[in-house]
Amino acid sequence: MYAKGTHRLIPTDTCALENEVAKRVTLAVRDLMRKWDIEPYDEDAGCGFMRHAVVRVGHASGEVLVTLVTNDDAFPSSKSFCRELVKRVPEITTVVQNVNMRKTNVILGDRERTLFGPGFILDELCGLSFRISSKSFYQVNATQTEVLYRCAIELAELAGKETVIDAYCGTGTIGLAAARAGARRVIGVDNVESAIVDARQNAAHNGIENAEFVSLDAGAFMQALAVKRADEDAGGSADGSSDRDELVLLMDPPRAGSSERFLDAAAQMAPDRIVYISCNPQTQARDVAYLRRAGYEVDAVCRLTCSRTPTTWSASAGCAVRKVDRAGRIERRHNMAQEGKGARDRVVEAMSQAMVDHGLAGPDNAVLLMVSGGSDSTALAYAASELRAAGEIGALAMLHVNHKLRGEDSDEDARFVADLAEVLGIPLFSCEIDVAGEVARTRENVEAVARRERYLAANEALESMCRHEAYPIADGRIFTAHTADDRIESFYMRSIVGTGPGGFRSMRYVNGPVARPLMDLSREDLRDYIGRRERAGAAVACDARGELLARGCHQRPHGSVPRLRQARDRAEGARVGRSDDRLARSVDEPDRRRGRHARRHGGGAERFVRSLGAARRALGIDLTEGFVLLPELARSPRPLQRRVALRMLQRMLGADARIDAASVEAVLDGFADGAPRGGYVTNIQGDLAVSANKEGVRVEPMAYFRARRKKDR
Repeated sequence: MYAKGTHRLIPTDTCALENEVAKRVTLAVRDLMRKWDIEPYDEDAGCGFMRHAVVRVGHASGEVLVTLVTNDDAFPSSKSFCRELVKRVPEITTVVQNVNMRKTNVILGDRERTLFGPGFILDELCGLSFRISSKSFYQVNATQTEVLYRCAIELAELAGKETVIDAYCGTGTIGLAAARAGARRVIGVDNVESAIVDARQNAAHNGIENAEFVSLDAGAFMQALAVKRADEDAGGSADGSSDRDELVLLMDPPRAGSSERFLDAAAQMAPDRIVYISCNPQTQARDVAYLRRAGYEVDAVCRLTCSRTPTTWSASAGCAVRKVDRAGRIERRHNMAQEGKGARDRVVEAMSQAMVDHGLAGPDNAVLLMVSGGSDSTALAYAASELRAAGEIGALAMLHVNHKLRGEDSDEDARFVADLAEVLGIPLFSCEIDVAGEVARTRENVEAVARRERYLAANEALESMCRHEAYPIADGRIFTAHTADDRIESFYMRSIVGTGPGGFRSMRYVNGPVARPLMDLSREDLRDYIGRRERAGAAVACDARGELLARGCHQRPHGSVPRLRQARDRAEGARVGRSDDRLARSVDEPDRRRGRHARRHGGGAERFVRSLGAARRALGIDLTEGFVLLPELARSPRPLQRRVALRMLQRMLGADARIDAASVEAVLDGFADGAPRGGYVTNIQGDLAVSANKEGVRVEPMAYFRARRKKDR
């Protein structure tokens, strides 16, 4: 198994969730590799022979397919290896060698050959027999899959006069079940050619003659079919009749969901019913919203209490049927066009348009909202929740940072935001930061301290959210509630303090992961929106006095809090803080921050770093050869470790590079139990290698790492 969030292997002989036969196979392969002196593949070095052993066990048949993925075509003693493997695990039906010589984390390659048996296994599902090969997609949880497919067939309402399109069909499981259930004709499409070969074999094996399968991209196939049906509508059928089969679309896309190309073609083709099976409710909701805008409505939903993949905590299964009134389709589209703008508040429309115009976010982006409880951020939360419901953004969460600067008012703000999150059904991250205490210790600008800590918390919350919701961290966004008023104030402030009229340029719509979708609106617009929302009867949150904003936010001049100003004055007078643009990305720190670490921890970042080269540059780093984080850092607080690693990577990769949070964590994973973890090896962005031994955690170019290992051998 891999350690969480890494490609670092964890040796184990037991796994309570693993099939017992599969467990015996993997242990036997491991033992035989030792016996035949077969070297395991090293992903970082790109060398070694055996990459993977993939085991598939038929749920009903008990047949076992073992796929040995190798880094070379030549497999010395393959017959003896297979003979011994089958002797140790007699349940094995077939063994296949798959060759993958690419430097990739994709498991299977393009070439393969059968070493033992027929090269495939058979299993039963929904009363049908299916042929399964090494590259075929086949559900892991067959028991629950049968329940799901029965539900889908019921929702398809097959009566013997339908043409069924089975999109993303794999080996044809659901399409063949539909053919057996009464569909007049089934057409399956998938872009995996080996799966289509299996699907055709499955149809023949089960004696099903009303199903055909096409190896093609599902989106391209749907577009071509939509054009064909449009031509038929324009010219009439060959016999002059206007009657034709009802069209039912079954779709079971991967976790990423379907493409707009596919959905556009589906809407153009106008099937009578669409049954959408999904293992990711978020992308399913996004695609359903797209179909609703094209004139479809949700007619029925079937959700299961158990995932098709019960070992994957984030997955779930469900299916939905969408129906369209074909006679009223044109009228409905016209009404949608006329009423669409009136159906949503203009603030929501403006935010939606800003997201599109400036590329701030879309259905594939996870969005974290920074919410203080003031009118601006409260309106941001309301508008974002409407856009999430419309499928225009992906996963949504909120962050509230309590700076502890206004006593009970700060706590009331936190309570209000918690209520707001509950009303809207949005997950909430919350944290407390003693900003006044931090200012007293460091004598930094209080606004800069608050801003820095706020964005550090936001980046950590965004990373946690993306991991939990299974979104790429690079696709995560942090939404702030800056308005047109903030932009103007920034412009004048920069002019007053002598930095020039750069405010408009500095407060951009998007800056790294930070996006500002409300900059085309004023604070007055947002306050009015909250009032309109309440009058319309929409869900709103109130504070303890029944007000629509948190108590501490009423009649508060924007950006000026008396206690905050007192803390700032005590710390360093009325000095103007630095811009937040750089801090927002959490990829660089002011030099004074290094001084703070030196005062608090007995030395700056250089105390924990050793250069790998002879040249000494800033913080002791040679920009070409890398650095070593010394063992002393392992005993430091995690936030300090994170900041030191972040700074070192920034220096090494350049000021313009965006440092992935995953890269920082991968570096720090080289420490465990207060010391470097010997034998730890991984790779991170920039083709850098990370390794650990008693001297510390070393970060260096991959070419250096490989050369050093070769020399050591």
